[in-house]
Amino acid sequence: MRKVELILFFVVLTAYSFFVQYPNVNQNTRFDLTRAMVEEHTVSIDRYQENTVDKSYFNGHWYADKAPGLSFVALVPYALFLRLQPVNDPAVWPGYPMSVVNTIAVALPAALLVLLVLRWVRTVTEDEQVALAVAVVFALGTLALPFATLFFGHMTSAFFSFAAFYAIWQIAGRSRSSPAGDRDRQGSAWRLFGAGLMAGLASIIEYPNALIAGLLLFYALAILQDKKRVALY
Repeated sequence: MRKVELILFFVVLTAYSFFVQYPNVNQNTRFDLTRAMVEEHTVSIDRYQENTVDKSYFNGHWYADKAPGLSFVALVPYALFLRLQPVNDPAVWPGYPMSVVNTIAVALPAALLVLLVLRWVRTVTEDEQVALAVAVVFALGTLALPFATLFFGHMTSAFFSFAAFYAIWQIAGRSRSSPAGDRDRQGSAWRLFGAGLMAGLASIIEYPNALIAGLLLFYALAILQDKKRVALY
């Protein structure tokens, strides 16, 4: 990783982590599901449902009405957080655990997305300054900034979708620049599998990303010579 990439990553991650949004019903329903799975070992949010109107009722139980992917991503960070700070402590502001978990589940993927944008634009334009300018404007001058500070699925799913595209795009570039040896085939196979995994994760974080996953399938079919290997995706 280049020095400029490290600096950009830490600056963006710091900016995304610095701003703490006040809890709202949209964030709460996702975080309620995480809490329910970690604390209650259930997917019903009965214990926490009063803090949100974004919920559904079925067979006597309340459930989050959002795609569950972000809640799954937040499971490990929240479980680790509980070991350091009991959330039932009256001194703990309810938005505090959410903001801490958001740093790992949303801000970190968002900062990684900025790096991928930098690398992709650098390769396409072959201009370091243009790539850096695009990455900075995207990171701090678009809706990426506010959404990276919210416990929404937008930026996390965007990272996984773009990472899936980036992996397939790299395979195409490698196949054009060098003959396909056994090591190259093995590497591209893992990239295809990883691309499919990331596209799938993006889809369960925000359901509309399934459309992007489908488009990436057609993209892979269009650019890869060995069509059978696309099954790995």
